[in-house]
Amino acid sequence: MKKRGFINSLKIWLGIKRDKEMLQIVDHSNMQVITVGGMMMAVIELAMIVMARVFVGENVHSMSRQAWLDAHLPAYVMLCISSIIVVISAGYYLKNGLDNHVMAVFVEMLYIAAGVAFGAYISYMDYISDDQIMTFYTMFFIVAALVVLNPVFALLSFPASFGLYYYFLTMIHGWRNGTVINYFQMCIALIIVSIFRYNLARLNAEYRLMIEHVLRYDVLTGALNLHSLEENRKSYLGKQIYVLMADIDDFKYFNDRFGHSAGDDVIRRVVHFAEAETAFQKDVYRINGDGICVYIMDGDTDSVMDYAKRWMESVRGIEKNGYEMYINMSMGITYGAPKTIDHLINMEKFADREMFIARKQGGNRIEIENIKKISKDDLDDVMNNSSMDDNNLDILTGLPNLALFRNRAQKIMINMQNNEVDYCYIFFDIKNFRNYNEKYGFENGDLLLKQVATILQSSFKGCLLTRVGEDHFILITELDRVVDKIEAVHRTVHTLQQDVHLELKAGIYEPEAGDYDVSQACDRAKIVCDSIKGDFNSIYKYYDDDVMKELKKHQYIVEHIDEAIEKEYIKVYYQPIIRTVSGEICGAEALARWDDPKYGFLQPMEFIDILERNRLIHKLDMFVLKKICETYHMIRDEGYHTIPVSFNMSRLDFEITNVVKSVEDLVNEYQVPHDMIHIEVTESALIDNLDYMKQEVNRLRMKGYEVWLDDFGTGYSALSIIQDSEFDLVKMDMVFLKDYNTNIKSKDILATIVDMCKRMGIKTLAEGVETADQLAFLRSIGCEKVQGFYFNSPQPLDEIMRLLHEEKFVIENRARRDYYDTIGRVNVLSQAPMDYFQEVMEKATKDSSQIFFSGFPLAIAECLENDRFQYILANDKYHDLMKLIHRGSLSESSDLINGLSEEYKRLFREGLSRSKKNGTMEVVEYEIDGRKYVTHMRYITSMRDRDAILLALENTSYDNLTIV
Repeated sequence: MKKRGFINSLKIWLGIKRDKEMLQIVDHSNMQVITVGGMMMAVIELAMIVMARVFVGENVHSMSRQAWLDAHLPAYVMLCISSIIVVISAGYYLKNGLDNHVMAVFVEMLYIAAGVAFGAYISYMDYISDDQIMTFYTMFFIVAALVVLNPVFALLSFPASFGLYYYFLTMIHGWRNGTVINYFQMCIALIIVSIFRYNLARLNAEYRLMIEHVLRYDVLTGALNLHSLEENRKSYLGKQIYVLMADIDDFKYFNDRFGHSAGDDVIRRVVHFAEAETAFQKDVYRINGDGICVYIMDGDTDSVMDYAKRWMESVRGIEKNGYEMYINMSMGITYGAPKTIDHLINMEKFADREMFIARKQGGNRIEIENIKKISKDDLDDVMNNSSMDDNNLDILTGLPNLALFRNRAQKIMINMQNNEVDYCYIFFDIKNFRNYNEKYGFENGDLLLKQVATILQSSFKGCLLTRVGEDHFILITELDRVVDKIEAVHRTVHTLQQDVHLELKAGIYEPEAGDYDVSQACDRAKIVCDSIKGDFNSIYKYYDDDVMKELKKHQYIVEHIDEAIEKEYIKVYYQPIIRTVSGEICGAEALARWDDPKYGFLQPMEFIDILERNRLIHKLDMFVLKKICETYHMIRDEGYHTIPVSFNMSRLDFEITNVVKSVEDLVNEYQVPHDMIHIEVTESALIDNLDYMKQEVNRLRMKGYEVWLDDFGTGYSALSIIQDSEFDLVKMDMVFLKDYNTNIKSKDILATIVDMCKRMGIKTLAEGVETADQLAFLRSIGCEKVQGFYFNSPQPLDEIMRLLHEEKFVIENRARRDYYDTIGRVNVLSQAPMDYFQEVMEKATKDSSQIFFSGFPLAIAECLENDRFQYILANDKYHDLMKLIHRGSLSESSDLINGLSEEYKRLFREGLSRSKKNGTMEVVEYEIDGRKYVTHMRYITSMRDRDAILLALENTSYDNLTIV
């Protein structure tokens, strides 16, 4: 490595290895020197010509005056002419800013050749007159000292020149020893001078390039900077160009959350991805902290939009210290063919405006505008404002922006308090605005915001009003009749809704005397507004002492979450999950509780939402997973069967961290089998970014984790989510069981969900089971798992261990889990409960259309080793047919079957054996109380001491009695 480094250094020192930029600077410097040197040589030679004509005597060095003039004047004239040509060529090079190394070398060689040839000729004339050859030395020094020559050229040309000249002179006249020594010294001296002159110029050029790079390029990212943009604008005129302004959404969060080094990494990566595109010519500029401007010279609208989308996607997940930072960007694009610098600056400003609009509409968007479609009034408006940030008005509504609002609000507060006028801040939030936008489009959403702004201005006349965020408004107004006005506004906004229910919530804050803090007033009005978001009975609320206490608790939770995790104030409780067909515990859900030394026992609803709003929820979720892994080893070491445990992951976990890596690291560290960890994702978490969440869910499932869809049915897009994503289990929200006894539709909805999920190969679980009747119904429709207070409330680990020691729980082992999971895939609500049972349904449908429309009596039963028979579950049609036969329950029906003759039992065993061996549907006929029945049976699965079978029952004694 050292030898290689030395060789590279030697190549650079000798001019063998050189940069194009350095050559340009050296050529430019040489042209400046040659211009001055050539002018001096031309003047000197003109003077020499005049002096030769005037002052030369009759005899010069044994030569007559005329002979001397004939020998010397042509050389003076040729050098003068050559110098003039050199000056003109070098001047042309400099004036036109040429970048032509070949031309530069030509001018340099002409300058050198003219000088050296002149010196050689004059010295020769002097030499044959027994004089010294000082002119040759002098001219060589002049060109070598003034012009920067490549060292290799000097090493080759100088010795060659002296050698040729030496040979030429010795052929004409004897050589003097003193002259030989002088020649040798001169040659060495000129080579040394050339090498040092070249490397001095090289170092100067490198320094100059470094200075120019600092002036033209951004130090952090290497992209062009604002200074470069100002210099380059002229080059864009007259061309069809696209101006793209990009901004990182919530960039301050990344700086605050991960530190400024992480923020710098984000900016570098964003710029890198912007520069990586090679489909068209472009220049990338960093124009402020997280603002990027891209000029695209040879693209079209489709390719530019594709580029912008790829750019946004490529920077979405940037990993830092094991966490994946979910990055969104807002972009604005304008395009046109600017003819003037002012026109080009307008394009930049409109691209900035489009980006601003995209960010205000929630971010992660691209807005595009053709500059030709922008009106003159818009252009004038932009020209009168230096940038969109300097504009005092909200672009969409025309209201004062937040900066202007704060400035004016403080003056209003001082004036009202001085005049003892009661006033307040009101924060408004349009509930369900996001759904409105998604259903009717952003254009209609913008129209709605404008209408709300007009309604507020009309109702609160003379107030100071601004829009903040996407669908929030803040105003400061006198306190008189403020509630009446809020209620009137609420009624008016309610009339604007279409199919999406709109609610306008309001939070009211009355500043105390001497309180002039606008930001604090706005925050408190927002806090109290947020507190009633889920309260359907409240449309407004005042900020009071209770809210103040709640705010302090919020702040406490944010500041103490790390301590609560470290000292394990956060406890993990476990709620059993029950298998409906066996009554055994087949899993558990891990739930976080906070036992705080100051506030006591905190329920999840008291801290989960706060941690999510402050983007700290990933700390809690990873702690819960860690405790699950520890508990797995504890239970296993105690000798008990282990069961899978599920836990919730927030949408923000997927944005803030690399979820797959975080989960994998913990689970692998504790060596927990992946199928023992089930991850619950709420339906609402998938709505905001379905494509990304779908990708992450698939990544988790590929690693061997089950992923469950939690709270299914509570969102408006539930069906589209289950259609577009892959889940192992759907967890039905407890809301369907709340009015179970009073609303018959609840049963139909639950049955439909179970039927749909089984058709899609998805398991089901129902939350909130509180009664035996609810459990029986869920079992009858094939819902595989349940949880709720009917079985047990969430318990701390100590209590779970105590119940295990006392054998209060029956734990499902792995063999039984696999067995019942297979049974759970059979759908007793379907016309084709198993793919291979289709032939039964097809035959039955041909025999009776009533079967197809009314359903088929289906049951799942077990045949035990002792030839005992027992039902696991049956659909309503099977129950009805059993009642018709002997008017008994399902368990009584099992006893009836067990009491049949040995002949029937033999036929039943043989049919089961054939079905188990061949995978076929088998038929057994028998008679009870004079009625003939046919049982279609199909083997499902086996466990050590039992076989599970699917049964379809027909009563063939009467017409149309197949189904009752």
